Amino acid sequence: MKSVCIVIPSYKSKGKLSKVLEEIETISNELKSDFEIKTIVVNDNCPLDSWKEIKKKSNTQIIHNKKNLGVGASTLYGFKIAIQKGFDAVIRLDSDGQHSPLYLKSIIPYLFSIPENQTILIKGSRYLFRIDSSEIPWARKIGSILLEPIARAAISCRGLSDISNGFFAMNNLTCRILSGAKFGPKLKMRYLFESSLMVRTTFFDIPIHVFAMNPKYGDEWQSSMESKKMIVPLILFWVRATVLRILNNYIFRLNLGSLLLTLFFSTSLVSINLFFSTISPSIKADITVSAGNSTFFTTSSAVAIFSILLFFYYDYTSGRKAKKLIFPEFLEELKI
Repeated sequence: MKSVCIVIPSYKSKGKLSKVLEEIETISNELKSDFEIKTIVVNDNCPLDSWKEIKKKSNTQIIHNKKNLGVGASTLYGFKIAIQKGFDAVIRLDSDGQHSPLYLKSIIPYLFSIPENQTILIKGSRYLFRIDSSEIPWARKIGSILLEPIARAAISCRGLSDISNGFFAMNNLTCRILSGAKFGPKLKMRYLFESSLMVRTTFFDIPIHVFAMNPKYGDEWQSSMESKKMIVPLILFWVRATVLRILNNYIFRLNLGSLLLTLFFSTSLVSINLFFSTISPSIKADITVSAGNSTFFTTSSAVAIFSILLFFYYDYTSGRKAKKLIFPEFLEELKI
């Protein structure tokens, strides 16, 4: 029987965590003939003592952080325990009810349809389709509109949306690579954890499957993260990730993209040097620029523009594409 560990980092989720666990228990009972499902709740030193509302059950383990370590550190701690216990798959859920455990009914069988020697990351997206998103806070909507194009460019993955969504699942092999490999991009321990996980996923060339989901935001919902204050750090994070990806893919490796970048920089330098050394002084002195210099400048500039456009096209087409999934639970929530 295949075993599944559900990791839930818990912080300021009083009044919500118990409901999430009850829903998980219901799904676990439905799938118990085929899968053994256990839950690990990592109490990140919650000031509200959210963990105290957990009923004593054999399938739920509570781990307490002595101090607040952040969502990333708490998640990785849960992953480490899951790997040590030899679970075949690991799924991560939020503790505040945003991620409906209902999707587990399809995620778990789908996850095990992939051979165990192949890597896979399954993640949720609230923006996969244009549906009524009135419940989603405006700060998160705007942040998604502004940041996700940058993020997709940074990791070169088409069809990927809702990158900061923390509802994801993986098999044991993928979990060991993402959480345990000593090389590659580092995982962030706090609010940038999900973003850094996506960067690390693409670094290891792990296929990404995205399933459509409906978010759950009640009237009393509030995040411990101040979304407005995260916009600048996220922009800086994704710009840095873009630079590192280009260095890794086209500077430290040789391919057609490397040639196009070299052509762009070389012809750009020629054009800039010619402009400031010859053309600009001639214009200021009211001297006619020679036909040779004019042609050379125009040609080198055109080659630079053409080569960078070709590079962008090459980078876009050589990138990965996320596989889109629609589970029955999504239609159930939409009442279709």
